[in-house]
Amino acid sequence: MKKFTVAALAALIVFTCCGCSFLTREASPQSIVKEYIDVSDSGDAYESAARYIAEERSGAIVSILSTYYITSGGRTEKQTVSSSGIVLNSDGYILTSASVGTAQVSGQEYSASKVSAVLAPVYGDDSLYTLREIDSDSESGLALYKFYDNFYYTDESGTQRDGLQFTAQLSENEVKTGDSCWAVGNSLGDLFSEAYDLTITGGIVSEEATDTNIFSLTYNEKQYSFMQTTVPTTPEMLGCGLFDKNGYLIGMFSSKIVSESNGSQNYLDRSSLFYKTDIIQDYINSVSQELQTVIRYSVASSSSEEADA
Repeated sequence: MKKFTVAALAALIVFTCCGCSFLTREASPQSIVKEYIDVSDSGDAYESAARYIAEERSGAIVSILSTYYITSGGRTEKQTVSSSGIVLNSDGYILTSASVGTAQVSGQEYSASKVSAVLAPVYGDDSLYTLREIDSDSESGLALYKFYDNFYYTDESGTQRDGLQFTAQLSENEVKTGDSCWAVGNSLGDLFSEAYDLTITGGIVSEEATDTNIFSLTYNEKQYSFMQTTVPTTPEMLGCGLFDKNGYLIGMFSSKIVSESNGSQNYLDRSSLFYKTDIIQDYINSVSQELQTVIRYSVASSSSEEADA
């Protein structure tokens, strides 16, 4: 019969007791370097603006996959829910919906066991990158996540820079009724497995939703109104970005508008609500102050009188 020495037996006991946590220890953050991506510039026409957003500004949008283990009837099943997020800065912060981390199933709330992101198609990378929750606010419905790994990219001159090449620029321009706008987000992830392509849809700002009882919310004792647009969206595009003709971010998708008739609920066609940049900025600033951490974001403005076609 095989014999163990006292020292070997002690080592085996220690490994048996500690091995599980040792084997499941999370890997250290990786340094991921992306090559420079050459993108074309945009023109003034509607088609050019849409192409510019699709080819370049959409790089600031990620597909988000939230993994849940749902227990029902004594069985536990893995479910993945898709949504979208907006890359804010070179530090890897992502703005998205607070519902990214939770799911309601049969009246029971589940927390996501893992939240991951897939970069925009312009990167040609379908890898799942782990996200860490920084803050999730039920009052506003907004959340901030951050890449676990560290990203870098080489610029046009070959110099290595921090972060990802494409990040969102929040618009400081006044948004008016009738302005053209485009939504970019993942609309197919819940319909097709591993569908990470982004959808871009166009429309106009139909009006600033002013119904204080329905189309507004209160955050930090201040009231904010939503922006209503004719941009076609699906519920799966939650957290996607809304861009103006300059490629500046003017909103984030909050929800579809639902009508109730004869006891049933239906989504209104071409009618979607978006968070505006006022609450987005106030939310980021509030989290930054609470955590005593600088969370940077870029604000852009243009005095150009380019025509909307």
